[in-house]
Amino acid sequence: MITKKRLIPSEISFLNYKDCLYSVDFRAISENMEYEIPAMWKYENLCSWIISDKFVTTNEDVGNIKYPNSNFYVVLNKDADPRVSIYDRLFKAKDTIDKKINKLWVAIPHPDADKYCQNNNLQLSFSFSDFVKLNDKLAQKKLLKENTPKWVEIASRSELESIIADRSGYIKRKQGSGGYAVFKSDDLNSDFNVLFDQSPSDWFFEEKADGRSCSIQCIKDESGNVTIFGFSEQIIDGDKFYSGSKILSLSSMDDNIYRQLNNSIEMLGKLLKGYVGFFGLDFIIGEDGTVLILEANIRLTAATIPTLLANMAGGTDASYKEDLNLAKMLESDVMLAQGEDGTGDVLSFKANNGSLGKYLYVDLKDCKNNPKQADSKFINGMVDIVTEKLSRAVKVDCYNFWPHGWTLSLILADSHCVITSWFLERRIFIDAFCCNMDYDEEKFKISISDYFGASNINSDCFLR
Repeated sequence: MITKKRLIPSEISFLNYKDCLYSVDFRAISENMEYEIPAMWKYENLCSWIISDKFVTTNEDVGNIKYPNSNFYVVLNKDADPRVSIYDRLFKAKDTIDKKINKLWVAIPHPDADKYCQNNNLQLSFSFSDFVKLNDKLAQKKLLKENTPKWVEIASRSELESIIADRSGYIKRKQGSGGYAVFKSDDLNSDFNVLFDQSPSDWFFEEKADGRSCSIQCIKDESGNVTIFGFSEQIIDGDKFYSGSKILSLSSMDDNIYRQLNNSIEMLGKLLKGYVGFFGLDFIIGEDGTVLILEANIRLTAATIPTLLANMAGGTDASYKEDLNLAKMLESDVMLAQGEDGTGDVLSFKANNGSLGKYLYVDLKDCKNNPKQADSKFINGMVDIVTEKLSRAVKVDCYNFWPHGWTLSLILADSHCVITSWFLERRIFIDAFCCNMDYDEEKFKISISDYFGASNINSDCFLR
């Protein structure tokens, strides 16, 4: 099943294992793990943004970042060589992890993570060999068929020259990320020649698709269900290098686009079988609304964490920019990662100049199941309904009046919900406001009225 829903980290089961060490290392997405890329250090401190009260790997720069939560840090100091993975440093720093840890969760696999788990008898969330297999762009193209721009597989230098003689587009390698293994067909420089000659059969030609460059952020859970939790318009430098995203509300994705994306995810089902974790689709939306999938990145992507944080902030529009001059940060901006040269990756929130949210009033009458007093079982039931249908409850308080009646107050991730009972009158009154305007008030009313056995409902819902 494929659904569209604004998710936050606490709702994602694989981010909430108590016996797990969580980690982020982006080195394996580069074209060659032998490249010396100092920027890779900044990504090592990203995990704490989406993990709370868990074991997390970091480096010594973790103290420079203001996280909204706390964790148990396994601090692994940076090596003089930026190619050295966080897992290699973890392997060398013996007896540094808690004995409660039985699993290692990797946002992006790395051969050193495989080795570490094998040597320490830990369960690994995602192996490097599976990562390479799932992120084979040629295999993805073959599954997507007409849902991707026209392309031609390349087998040799002569084939390449024949293909680009009368076509304009891009030469891409089946493994790679961030645009560093993407070359314009009319600008094949010496860097391309070196890479191509190493493995000519790993490349393909792709026709240029015109339109908006966008992406969706998704998870596939343990039950095999896929949830699209984010939608963004990519910021692309030089027609190929990713440098950030404009994070959009899920409600801005129209039904036509959503239907085409669902179809493409289903076509990738064979590749995704057995996978549990994050993935993203990069695609072009043409002027006629046609969606063409460029690639699937089956891993945590650069947009995953910014999108989850924007969801935590209410799902309003936001922007994410990599390598921003930190001197230009606004007071409302959030630095997610700190670079080595006065730059950082920054999340910016956009002020809402329209409606602030959706107000819902519900008056339930003739309630057959109105409890005299609110006990813990009842309160938990209410929290479950509100969390599922409206928004996550972050704090709950309840007061029982004497001799009967009660008021349940829930502070939501998006605002509030107050439920009050009149026992003798057999009435329930609900006052709710959510900054997230994507919720379905009709489904909430049905669930809450069924719970109380109400035979008469008055309600109103409006933006304010």
